[in-house]
Amino acid sequence: MGHMGDQIEAYVKDGSQFGMDVRYSYDGRALMGTGGAVRKALPLLSDPFFVMYGDSYLDISFAAVNEFFLSRRCSALMTVYHNRGRYDSSNTAIEGDSVIRYEKGVSDPALTYIDYGLSLLSKGVFTGCDEENAFDLATLYTTLAAKGEMACFRVKRRFYEIGSRAGIDELNEYLSRRAAKEGEER
Repeated sequence: MGHMGDQIEAYVKDGSQFGMDVRYSYDGRALMGTGGAVRKALPLLSDPFFVMYGDSYLDISFAAVNEFFLSRRCSALMTVYHNRGRYDSSNTAIEGDSVIRYEKGVSDPALTYIDYGLSLLSKGVFTGCDEENAFDLATLYTTLAAKGEMACFRVKRRFYEIGSRAGIDELNEYLSRRAAKEGEER
């Protein structure tokens, strides 16, 4: 948890009212970056564990991703969408079922996929990560891809960014269309 995390904890509490068991790991005064925050939370996590971006709506089956991960017997998996630069800058190249290159913030036509926002990681991928300094998960993902240690799960439906008013409006339109279509099918 980071900025205003106390508000989430006050609302969610232990998660029991939502059928969940929720525990919290606070980043602290010195922010440790996305990678450092996950590393700090490792004692609270199962092995393997999901990492999901908090500002995205993902229309995906977590069970299917988990099943694929287990079938590959890998230590890291990234969900990817064939974005071709449409919804944000593409940052990933794949080959078969592997991420072969991951570079956030780089404009390169060879990068046609995008990190969808859901990954499955084994705790062991954090071995050797600097425990004192902040780091971004993107750095870990870049390293894992370069070493051929990150599998990929291809997603067919796009993601929705919900960190802005425009993104929330776009998601609401999508959900309304989907609900209307499901109503027609009944």
